[in-house]
Amino acid sequence: MAPKNLPWPEKGERAFVAGDSEESLHLDSIMTHFPQHAESFKLAAEMVIDAYQNRPRLGHRDELFFPIVYLYRHSIELKLKDVIQVGMAERFFTPRDKEKLRGTPATAEKNAKRGILQDHNLVKLWGYVRKLLIAKFPNDIQEAVSATEPIIQEFHRVDPTGQVLRYERDNDGERHQYGTVPEFVSLENLRSKVDKVFTFLDCCQSCLIEELSGWDGP
Repeated sequence: MAPKNLPWPEKGERAFVAGDSEESLHLDSIMTHFPQHAESFKLAAEMVIDAYQNRPRLGHRDELFFPIVYLYRHSIELKLKDVIQVGMAERFFTPRDKEKLRGTPATAEKNAKRGILQDHNLVKLWGYVRKLLIAKFPNDIQEAVSATEPIIQEFHRVDPTGQVLRYERDNDGERHQYGTVPEFVSLENLRSKVDKVFTFLDCCQSCLIEELSGWDGP
């Protein structure tokens, strides 16, 4: 059955090997104090869009909706969590907030409870970020907060759990639905709006970090 001209795996091959070319990825060069996970997923989405828009022979690939939107959604989720981590370092959140965010371990009397930071609910994450930002910048960001909220809610409706865009079907075998997404999605608009949300959250995070001295990150 082995094909002669198809690239099947061969014995001894490995996926992760050392490289010394410009195309290699140097892990030690990644910032350690503030890991760039959120930025990297956003960059990956942008690179997919760039490659698609400059395609000479790929044709029209509507299925790229799934990885592009997932990468953008995940970058927003991670950025929200980054901002919350700074708020926790500033001791902004109440003990009750921290319990909800971090969850509680199992005891002899009750089971463990997952925290919001361990989950993927954008609306809940945004609720804590919104609370933090309005308290810290009451006179500067009201309009931006109001404009950011419906965009985050859009991504939540498309994928409430962080799993919808990753899989074709749910656990019952039913095809996933994607909220109120229009039939034709503008990639340019999607990219522009995510960039604005990300820039806003990144600026707020930077301002919050400036208030901290000697914080080494989450």
